[in-house]
Amino acid sequence: MSADDKDNAEGKDTPFEVTDRRSASGRKDASRAAPAEEERLDETPETPLEIDPELAKQLLPQNVYDVLSGMLLMLTDLAWQKIGLTVSPVSGQIEKDFAQARVAIDTVSFIVDQLGRITPPEQQRDLRTLVANLQVNYARNIRESSPDPSEGS
Repeated sequence: MSADDKDNAEGKDTPFEVTDRRSASGRKDASRAAPAEEERLDETPETPLEIDPELAKQLLPQNVYDVLSGMLLMLTDLAWQKIGLTVSPVSGQIEKDFAQARVAIDTVSFIVDQLGRITPPEQQRDLRTLVANLQVNYARNIRESSPDPSEGS
């Protein structure tokens, strides 16, 4: 056994050299490149990204209710998928997951309550109908998916 092997066996560290191969030139000493990289990270753009105000109004949420409305649409679509009534756009198949459907429906219900503060009565009625339809379809599908205990005997 060599002296180095004995040192390693006894827990003594042997010196080693680190080579940073991420640098473009492949130099062994990358310390010269590091400060320039750090400087780039600390730089702030001199001019902010300019967006057309009209486009920004269309694309960016203006208040929390805009965000809730977007979330309502996404969660409603996801609830229908998890109930098993629509096809998943990712897999192209029906993917039932009643636990996730329940969370989505409960969250949709909460969002509808929050949006009720700013929506006219006819839209409130439509939103409540949406929640009721989700709940009824959830109950129907979970009942149909559960084995009938009377058939087991």
